[in-house]
Amino acid sequence: MNKIINDHGFLEIAPHPVLKAYIEQCGGEPVSLIRRPNPKVPAQNTGEHYQFLEGVGNLLASGFKRVDFDKLCASPDGQNDFVKPKLPNYPYNKSYCWAESAGERSRRLREKPRPIATPHFRINVDSHPDLTGHIVFDAVLFPASG
Repeated sequence: MNKIINDHGFLEIAPHPVLKAYIEQCGGEPVSLIRRPNPKVPAQNTGEHYQFLEGVGNLLASGFKRVDFDKLCASPDGQNDFVKPKLPNYPYNKSYCWAESAGERSRRLREKPRPIATPHFRINVDSHPDLTGHIVFDAVLFPASG
């Protein structure tokens, strides 16, 4: 476990920071948590993609530099969405501007990807009675990987 802790960073994607205490107990430092936004609290509901990118940003800010942006930003059809346009060095330099190509326009206007966890995905004690022993603060926590 110590070798894993020394060689890797930890990014937990969960509704609750379940593994945080375990990682700290083993001597690791939990870097980031990605939580599914709570649809009942509009102020916290920034969207799943924003939450995911914020978690990746926390990893980068903590010193983890091995994020593969080509895989992270690739679309399902294999096209790379992460396009860095050539911008002028000085923002007030009016000598030229860039035009949007047809490919860039179609990528910008295409249908957004579906949510990672849709709102109708609900597992509770009513649908799964075996989970009655896994309730903490009125929330069902999954044993093991969930």
